[in-house]
Amino acid sequence: MTATRRLVRRLREQSRLRIDEQLERLILERFGTEPTPYTYSEQDLWEQIRKLVAEHNEKRPSDDGFRAASSTGHGEGGQQEEI
Repeated sequence: MTATRRLVRRLREQSRLRIDEQLERLILERFGTEPTPYTYSEQDLWEQIRKLVAEHNEKRPSDDGFRAASSTGHGEGGQQEEI
């Protein structure tokens, strides 16, 4: 599985992660192709993107209604979010 613009859009809309254009480019650059000879599982991809978003947004705080990825990878109520 690889990151696509569609996946990034879903992350913005459904997970409400704060992903700006710069971060989108970085996500697509890092995760837009499989790390040959390996492949990303959906869980691997989500976790790596979540870490990248948290790190990026930690450096650029904002009060725009979005949140950085949580450190646990779980949304409200302790349930894991789907991508």
